[in-house]
Amino acid sequence: MNHAAAARTIQGLLSLSKKYMTAQIDKACDTAWRSQAFNYRVIKRLLENETAAQQQTMEFVADHPIIRPVSEYSDFIRRSIQGG
Repeated sequence: MNHAAAARTIQGLLSLSKKYMTAQIDKACDTAWRSQAFNYRVIKRLLENETAAQQQTMEFVADHPIIRPVSEYSDFIRRSIQGG
């Protein structure tokens, strides 16, 4: 890699800090390094995939018109086991 390419890679990595946290960038760089993928595009793709893969958590809802009482489920299982 020549000096100009190295400088572009460093500038690219620095630009990622505007969108991603340091810990995320470090993790992506570590993954790329362990895979011997010394390429800015690989690091960027790892960050994009991590962001896309993050699942939002929702609050648990115990009471709702479509949720039956737990006793109905236990009765159903008991009847199913007993063959009725």
